[in-house]
Amino acid sequence: QSENQLWRVSLPDGAARRLTSDLNDHRIVSLTRDGRTLASVSGDVSSTMSRLSLRGEARPRRLSRGRNDGLNGVAFGGGIFCTVGNNASIRRSADGVVWTQASNPPDAFAHFQWNSIVYANGRFWTAGRNLSIASSADCDDWRLDYPAVPILATDPVVGVFTDLSYGRIGGNDVLVAVGQRPMTGT
Repeated sequence: QSENQLWRVSLPDGAARRLTSDLNDHRIVSLTRDGRTLASVSGDVSSTMSRLSLRGEARPRRLSRGRNDGLNGVAFGGGIFCTVGNNASIRRSADGVVWTQASNPPDAFAHFQWNSIVYANGRFWTAGRNLSIASSADCDDWRLDYPAVPILATDPVVGVFTDLSYGRIGGNDVLVAVGQRPMTGT
């Protein structure tokens, strides 16, 4: 399911109840004055994952195609393809065709949305919800690297990393993450 779903929030107690659980990416919502009709503008995302030779020996080969399959990034390293996505989706493949769900992501990952992944210094690195970064040597056994404390599903979202890259600056290995924090204050 998409991350952007419709919710009903009661005032003043703040009790929330999910109204939708679908593959649509709900972005804009409006209610009629009498509160009997709701309208939502939502997006439909298609995705395709392909594999191609960097030597230009063959045409790209489509590995998957779906409607918002929840995958947000793919990396290759150590002879393994690794994908990350919504709802702690972390999958691995030796050939890029047959995929298995990572067997040992920490329980704290269950509600995470991972947005980007890179392979650097013998590890896969992924970034996502609540400005978190996690890593794995084999795309199967994962650890939360930043922040160093687990984040619960009930914790407020403090921001999100949307992209991650690896490089060297001044002779030092660095991960560069792009992210955003919600606006606070008046």
